[in-house]
Amino acid sequence: MDIKEALAQEGNDYYNIIYADPPWSYTRTIGNGTIRQRDGESHYATMSVDSLRQIGYHVQRISRKNSALLLWATLPNLPAAIQIMESWGFKYKTCWCTWVKSNKAGDKPFFGVGYYTRSNAELCLLGVKGRIASFKNLVEDEVRDGNPNAMSSICIEPPRQHSRKPSIVRDNIVTFFGDVPRIELFAREQSPGWSVLGNQSDKYNEQELLAMRKEEAVRPKKRLKKK
Repeated sequence: MDIKEALAQEGNDYYNIIYADPPWSYTRTIGNGTIRQRDGESHYATMSVDSLRQIGYHVQRISRKNSALLLWATLPNLPAAIQIMESWGFKYKTCWCTWVKSNKAGDKPFFGVGYYTRSNAELCLLGVKGRIASFKNLVEDEVRDGNPNAMSSICIEPPRQHSRKPSIVRDNIVTFFGDVPRIELFAREQSPGWSVLGNQSDKYNEQELLAMRKEEAVRPKKRLKKK
C-alpha cells in the first residue's frame, strides 16, 4: 500500500502533529545529457516533488485546524520542501532543528556526499496551521537535564542507517507539544505513542532485533562444569 492509499484510510481532523521524512528523489544531468538517479533510489522507493504535493489533500484532511508539521528536508531540496509544506496546508515558520552529523565518537564532523559541497547537515522545518504554543510557554522542568540536544535547535548526532533520523528529534516534539495525537509519515520504525504510515515502518525495528540476535549468537557461552 502506498502512502496516498494509507492516508486515505485515516480519519478526518485527527492529528495535532504531522512528522514527515519524505523519500526525496534526486536527479542530475551528467555530461552526455543523461538524467542520473541518485542516492536513495538504491535503499527505498523515492517520490518526486509533484507526487509529494499530490498527497496534500489527505494531509490537510487528517490534520486539525491548530496543528504543526515537522518536515525533514535536505538542503538541495529546500525550496521544494517549502512548496510541499504549503501544498499540505501549512505555513513555513522556522527551522525546528538542524541535524549536524558527527562521527561515531561525536567529536568531529561527518562528511557525506554532495555535488557542490560535502553535505553533513539536514533540516527539520516547522510549518503551522492555525495557532500553536510558542517556546516561551514550555515549562522549564520538562526539559531533560544533562542532554545537550534537549530542546536545542541544533542536534549533533552520528548518522545511523541510511536516512534514519536522530530519535531525540521525535522525543523533543513530544516534549514541546505534549502527548497529543500525532502521526509519522514515511516512517521506518515503530515509536510508542505515534501512529505510523510507511511501507518500511518496521525496517529499523527488525534490523535492531536481528543485530541483537547476532550479538547473542557470537557471545561466548559459559560451559557447564562436569560433575
